[in-house]
This record gives sequence, C-alpha cells and structure tokens, in this order.
Amino acid sequence: MLSQVNIEKSNPANLSLQVFPNPNTGIFTISLFGSNSVTESAVVSIYNILGDKMNEFNLQLRDNMGNFDAGLNNGIYFISVKDSKGNIYNSEKIIVIK
Repeated sequence: MLSQVNIEKSNPANLSLQVFPNPNTGIFTISLFGSNSVTESAVVSIYNILGDKMNEFNLQLRDNMGNFDAGLNNGIYFISVKDSKGNIYNSEKIIVIK
C-alpha cells in the first residue's frame, strides 16, 4: 500500500533549511535561512521514505536555529519546516544511525 505526501509549495527561492550533523544518532540542529526576519518557532514534520508522518512538533528557535531529538529508529527520513510566519522551507533528507 502506498501513501501520498502533500507538500505545500509556497517556498520563495530565498528560503533554505539546513539540518546537521547528518547522519547522526537522532539529535539534530535546524538552521533556517532567508526569512525576512528572525522567527521564534517552527513546526517540524518528519516523514519516512514511504511518506508516512512519523513525528510532528513545535520547535523553539533562537537566531533561527533550534535543536531536537527526532526520537526515531535507524533509517532515512525527510524533514519539512513551517516557521511561525507561515514560511515553508524545502524538505531535507536526514539519516538516523544509532
């Protein structure tokens, strides 16, 4: 059975997302670039390679950066971010290896 992921397409070319270190054991840092001003929080969604939503949470940011524990098993996942101003950042692949 295949799942479908709906990806919103409202990301101006000047917005980007960096997730690091990648790969790692599951604790990542997100850095948002290109937003018109500093944002204080973001909704982080994590999907498996089949497109199933594995986790979603609000992340507090400082200087457009935040740390989180993905709480995931070994595998390849995709992360998408929508900041508190409604900006949507391109999805990035993350790899969890414990």
